[in-house]
Amino acid sequence: MRILTIVDKVGSAIWRMAEDVRKELDFLDIKVLSLHPKRPSLEEIQAIEEFEPDLLDIQYWKSGEKLFELLPKYKEIPAVLSHHNPYDLMAKDWSHYKKNIVSNLTQKRVLRDVEVVTLSVDVNKFKWNPDYTEEKSVVMCAARIEGKKGILPVAKVCSELGYKFYLVGRISDQNYYSEILKYKPIMAVDASDEELIEIYNKSAIHVCNSVDNFETGTLPMLECMSVGVPIITRPIGYIPDVNQEGILVHDSEPENEEALKVLIKNLMEDRELRLSMRDKAWNIIKEKNVYRRAWKLYKIWNSALYKEDLVSVIINTFNRADNLQQILEAYLDNNWKNIEIVVVDDGSDKPDLNEQVVKNFRQTGVTIRYFNTRCKGYGLAKARNIGIINSAGEYLLFNDDRWLPKKDLIQEFINKIEDNSYLCANKNNNKKSFVENVSFIKRSTMIKAGMFCERINKYGGMTQEIVTRMNRNGIKCLWNEKAQVTQLSGSKSRFRKKDEILDMKNLLWRMYDKI
Repeated sequence: MRILTIVDKVGSAIWRMAEDVRKELDFLDIKVLSLHPKRPSLEEIQAIEEFEPDLLDIQYWKSGEKLFELLPKYKEIPAVLSHHNPYDLMAKDWSHYKKNIVSNLTQKRVLRDVEVVTLSVDVNKFKWNPDYTEEKSVVMCAARIEGKKGILPVAKVCSELGYKFYLVGRISDQNYYSEILKYKPIMAVDASDEELIEIYNKSAIHVCNSVDNFETGTLPMLECMSVGVPIITRPIGYIPDVNQEGILVHDSEPENEEALKVLIKNLMEDRELRLSMRDKAWNIIKEKNVYRRAWKLYKIWNSALYKEDLVSVIINTFNRADNLQQILEAYLDNNWKNIEIVVVDDGSDKPDLNEQVVKNFRQTGVTIRYFNTRCKGYGLAKARNIGIINSAGEYLLFNDDRWLPKKDLIQEFINKIEDNSYLCANKNNNKKSFVENVSFIKRSTMIKAGMFCERINKYGGMTQEIVTRMNRNGIKCLWNEKAQVTQLSGSKSRFRKKDEILDMKNLLWRMYDKI
C-alpha cells in the first residue's frame, strides 16, 4: 500500500504526527508531503506528482481541494480526510462542511463514516528523565508565537514572579514577538525534538493560554503529559471532553494576569501537587500513544481502499520455506483482497530462507511482515501471540505451514463467523474433519478469550487449552465444512510421545481442575 499524506505545513504539529505514523508503519510506503492550500510551490507539486499512491491521506481539506485543482487525476484515488478541529464546532457546521467536501473534494464520492482518532504522542521519545534536576522556577510555553496563543500575559506574570520563562515555537507575528521580548524569555525557535525534550525536563510547569477556542488541544500539551510536566490550560479544544486529572484548567479570560499569577505561583510552590499531577497525567497519556494512532489509521486506510474488513493472516512456520512460498501465493490469489500477512518463524534452522520468501512476496503489493520466535519449533503459542500483537485486522486467521488454503477460504469463514465463535477449517468436502491449525476468529472475541498459553509448548495441547478456556467464556468452537484446505505433501505433524501427552493433560488438569 502506497499512502500519500498531505499536510499544509512542514514542521507543524500535524506534520510531526504524520511523520511519527510513517515511522511506526514502516512496512508501508508512506510519503508525508506538504501542499500550501493557497500558495503551493513548484517543488511541492513536483514531489507530489512523482509519487503514485493507492490512497490519499488528506490532513487539511483546503490542501486537498488545492491538490485536486492542480492534479485532477488524483480525484479518482480513494481518500481519507482528517479534520483536526474540535468536534462540537465540526458538528455545528457539519452540513456546510459535508457540502464542501462532497462538492470540492470528493466529486462523485460521498462522505461516509466518521471515526475519531485522537491526537497522539511518541511516549518512547517524550519521557521523563530522572537525571534532570528539577528547576522550580522554570515556566515554559511551546506554541506558535502569535497573539491568539496568549503568550504575552504569561511572559508578564513570570517576569513579575521572578520565574524563568522558556518559549519554544515558530514566529508567526513579528510585532507580537517583539512585545514578548521585553520580558526577556529564554527563546528556542524551531527547536528539534531533542532540544524540546530537554526543555520539558528542565521545566516545572507548562502554560497553554490560547485565546482561540478553535484550538484542537495542542500537541505540546500531550508531550508535556508524557514527560511529566504539569499543565495549566484554558478549556480549549478537546480539554472539556477529556479526563482532566493531571491538568489544571482555568476559566478566566486569557488576559486575566491576576488569575494566571495565582495559578502559576500556587502550583510552583506545591511540589506534592506537581508530582501527583505527573502521575495522573501519565495514566491518561499512555492510552494516547502514536502506536495506537498509527494502527487505527492503518485500519481506516484499508477500509477506504478495499471497502471491506481487514483480515490478518498469521502464518507460523518452521523449516518449511517451500510450503511458506505456496501458502503465500495462495493468499495472493484469494477472493478477499483486504488482507495483511504476518509470518512468524518458530526458530527455523535456516531462517534466511523464510526471510527471502517474505522479501520476494513484498513485491506483490500485499502488506507482509516477518518475525522470529527463536524457539526452535516449540513456540507455536508464542508465534501466534506475536502475530496477534503485530496485526490490525478485525478478523484473525491462523494458518500453520502444513495447510494450503482454497481460493474462497476467507470468504467462507466470513460467511459463517459469529460473535463469540471460533471457526476451524475442513480438509474434506463431505466429512466432518477438523483442521484446528487453520482457524478463524474475530479480534474482539480473541481479546475476550485471552492470548494463547505459552506454557503449552513442546508437549502440544495448545488447541485443547484455548478451546477449554473459550468454552468456559461462552465462546463456541465450531467448524465450517465449506472453508477448505489441503495438506501439503511431506508435512505430517510431529509424533507426540505418550509421556508428552500425559504431561499436557496433567497441566490442563491443574489449570482448569477438570476438562
